[in-house]
Amino acid sequence: MAMNLPPGWEQKSTADGKTYFVDHTNKQTHWTLPPEIQAQMQAAPAPVIPQTPAMQMPMAAATPQPAAVHDSSQTTRAPKSMGAICTQDLMRRAGEDEAPRAEKYTLQSPFMVEIQLNGRVYCRKGAMTAYRGTIKFEKGSGGSMSNKLLKMATGEGPSMMKATGEGRLWLSDYCKNVCILKLNNEAVVVNGNDILAWDDGMEWKVTMMKGASGMLSGGLFNVKISGTGVVCFTTHGKPLIMVASKTKPLVTDPQATVAWSASLDPSLKSDVSVKSLLGRGSGEELSMRFNGPGEGFVIIQPFEEVYVSS
Repeated sequence: MAMNLPPGWEQKSTADGKTYFVDHTNKQTHWTLPPEIQAQMQAAPAPVIPQTPAMQMPMAAATPQPAAVHDSSQTTRAPKSMGAICTQDLMRRAGEDEAPRAEKYTLQSPFMVEIQLNGRVYCRKGAMTAYRGTIKFEKGSGGSMSNKLLKMATGEGPSMMKATGEGRLWLSDYCKNVCILKLNNEAVVVNGNDILAWDDGMEWKVTMMKGASGMLSGGLFNVKISGTGVVCFTTHGKPLIMVASKTKPLVTDPQATVAWSASLDPSLKSDVSVKSLLGRGSGEELSMRFNGPGEGFVIIQPFEEVYVSS
């Protein structure tokens, strides 16, 4: 049963039903509520809140699923609580966290991914949280000369680095939720602000949204990644996955749109009729239109992200 928590706190559960608590203010997670929070809850009377059905992420059964998305807000191991424990417990828990993994990419927590590296991966510059082993980091993410010239001319596109070697690498990005996407000779387009990492050997290029020129400062740039391998991206909060096609068009807020199937070719348009309804009043009101030519998924987040140059 959900508890009446103070502002900034949220109750969640792991895949096996274990309850843990998220402190959004300090960006921490706990198995149990700290004593001061428990005292605060006991001092304040709990209002009666009517029960509502649990919200679930909609996913159409008939939707083609070319890629498997691992959403960290749904299935992950909750971080260990840092309550009153002894040093032996710390060492034991550290050993559990570094136990061998079956997969190359593992969610260490909702906000951090662990990569068992044996070769090379491309990751967002500044996203390295920790590593163990012999890993070398270099600026740049390869790509074609046209990609490099595009980024030099616009100042847009993600700032990436190459991690090469053998060991274990932990990545995170401002406490955002991490999603792991597996591609099998497929392609996905990710907002440049949200890309975290991808496998070596995959093709990539920086693209600008149709109709974006002159609407946003520097335009709206994304990264198209194709091939076979894993792509990691981040979202603010729990993402929503929706279907879009020529017969089932979808309109989204571009600042909340994280990724979509490469079979879709969206455009960015100004919509004066919804001036007071969309966006947060920052410049011209825009909408992102997904209406084909193929059918695919669109991933959006409950947050309007500000576009920045890397």
